[in-house]
Amino acid sequence: MKESKRVEEVLQSPEFIKHYNYVYAFFNYYLNRHSVYRDLYKKLIVFFSPEYGLHHSLLIYAGGLGFLAGDILKESSDLDFPLIGIGFMYPQGYVKQRIRYENKWDGSR
Repeated sequence: MKESKRVEEVLQSPEFIKHYNYVYAFFNYYLNRHSVYRDLYKKLIVFFSPEYGLHHSLLIYAGGLGFLAGDILKESSDLDFPLIGIGFMYPQGYVKQRIRYENKWDGSR
């Protein structure tokens, strides 16, 4: 119940409401802006990559290629370039590496 009380307090804060309205207005501007790319490219361009590094909470990337692909998607969004990313969705994450003691290199191989 503490969280809901805190949410109510924040929603009554004029500073929070002012900041919320600013972020919401900027977001609407970002979504509704018009660029030259919309006029140049009438069809969508598809970008295929096996992984996209979009956010650390999305386990759909392993490293460099994923970060590069994610940066390309973000930049195309910022430029309002008609690009769609298609990749894989790994149900349990891309890579989860575990090193167990019994698999430790013992020099006998």
